[in-house]
Amino acid sequence: MSEISRKAARGTVWMLAARQAVRFLGLISTFVLARILMPEDFGLIAQAMMIVGFIDLISSLGFEMSLIQDQQAGRDKYNTAWTLNVIKGVLSVALLAIVAAPMADFFDEPRLEAVTYALAGVSLLRGFVNIGIVDFRKKLWFGPDFALMVGPKLVGIAFNIGFALYLRSYWALVIGAAGNATASLVMSYIASRYRPWFSLAAWRDLFSFSKWLLINNYLVYALRQAPVFLIARLLGSTQVGYYRMAAEIGNLVSSEITLPILRALFPAYSKDKDRAVDLYMQAVGVCFLVLAPACVGIALVAGPAVQLVLGETWLPIVPLVEILAIANLLATLWLNPAMVAMARGRSRDSSFLLLARVAAVVPALAVFTPLYGLEGVAWALLVAYAAYYLICLGYVTLILKVPLAAVVSVKWRTIAAVGAMALVVSQVPENLWRIPIGAAVYVAVQFILWHVTGRRRGPEYHVFTRLGFKA
Repeated sequence: MSEISRKAARGTVWMLAARQAVRFLGLISTFVLARILMPEDFGLIAQAMMIVGFIDLISSLGFEMSLIQDQQAGRDKYNTAWTLNVIKGVLSVALLAIVAAPMADFFDEPRLEAVTYALAGVSLLRGFVNIGIVDFRKKLWFGPDFALMVGPKLVGIAFNIGFALYLRSYWALVIGAAGNATASLVMSYIASRYRPWFSLAAWRDLFSFSKWLLINNYLVYALRQAPVFLIARLLGSTQVGYYRMAAEIGNLVSSEITLPILRALFPAYSKDKDRAVDLYMQAVGVCFLVLAPACVGIALVAGPAVQLVLGETWLPIVPLVEILAIANLLATLWLNPAMVAMARGRSRDSSFLLLARVAAVVPALAVFTPLYGLEGVAWALLVAYAAYYLICLGYVTLILKVPLAAVVSVKWRTIAAVGAMALVVSQVPENLWRIPIGAAVYVAVQFILWHVTGRRRGPEYHVFTRLGFKA
C-alpha cells in the first residue's frame, strides 16, 4: 500500500470517527428535542433553513475544494478565498432581509420571517471562519479536523437542549445553530496559526475552478430541498417536521459513512491521480459491505425503534423511514464516482451526474407528492434513486473503464448476505431483537462466502483483517 493510500485510510478512520461522534451527539440531541418540541417546530426550522440555504448557495463557490486541489496555492489564494467567504456572508444577510417576509407569505407561515432574520446572522458568522483550517485536509492531518467537527457540535447541542427545556419553543433550535456557528468561528482561529486578511488578488484562479462547483452546489440544494419545498407548500409545517425526522433516521447510516470517506479520499485522489480509480473501487466495496445491512436493518426495525426513541407522536413517520432507508442506500452506494475525475480537474463530470440525479428526483416528486401526500415523497425518491443507481453504473463502467466483472465482484457476496439477513429477520417478531439477530446472520453469511471464495483481497479483506481475522 502506498503512503498516500495509508494516509487516505487513516484519514477515512479519522473522518468516520468524527462523523460518527457528531452524528451520535446529534442523534441524542434530536431524540431529546423530539420529546420536548412538536413536529411543527422542526418543520418551521426546516423551512427557514431551506430559505437560508438557497441564499447561501447563490454566493457559494466552493473555494475550499479549489485550495485542496491546488497543491501550490499561496497566501494570496487563501486570503482571496477568505475574503470572498466574508463577502458571501454579508450578501447572504442582505438577501435574507429582502426575502424573509415574502417567503413567510408564500408558505402562509408568519413565524418564518423572524426565524429567517435570526438565521441570517448565523450565515454571517460562518463567513468569517479561518480559511487556514483547509490545510488540515489538504495535508491529510485529520486530527485537528476531528476537533473542529466535534467541538462546535457539542456547544450547539448544549444550547439546543438547555434552551428547549427553558423555552419549550422552536427558538431553541435557532439558538443552538448560533452557538454552533460561534464555536466554529472561535475554534478555527485557535486550531490554525494562519491569519487571513482581506485580498482579491487571486479571484480569477478561484472562479475558474469553482464555476462547476457552484453548479454542483445548486444541484445538491435542489436534491435536498425539493421535498421540503413541496411538502411545505402543499401539506404544511407539521408534515415538513415529519419528513425531516424520517429523513434524519432513514439517512442515519448512509451519509455518516459516505461523507467522511469522500472528505478523506478527495485529497488522496488529488495527490495520487494514477491510483484514483483503484482507491475509489476499494471505497465502494467497503461502503457497500457496511451500508447495505445497515440501511436494510433500519427499514426492518423502524416501527419499534421510532416508538421507543421518539414516542407515539412520531409514529406517522414509520412508513417513510422504511422507504427512505432503502432509497438512501441506492443513492449513496456509488459514493460519487465523478470525484475521481474532479480530483483530476474535471469538475464538470460531477455536475453532469448530479444533473442526472435531479432530473430523476424532481419530476418524480412533482408526480407522487400531490397524488399520495407525504408517503408519496418517499416512494418518489425510491424510484428516482433506483434510476440514478443505473446511471452511476453506466458511468463507472463506460467512463472510468471499470469492468462490470470487477463491480460484481465487490458486491455479490454482500447482496447474498443481506438477502439472508432480511429473510431470517422477517420471521422474527417486530421488536428490537431483530437487530442482534440480523447482525449475527449477516456477518456469519458474509464471512462464510468470503472464506469459500478464497478470501480474496476485496472489501471483506479490508474489514475482517482489521477486526483481527487472518486473511
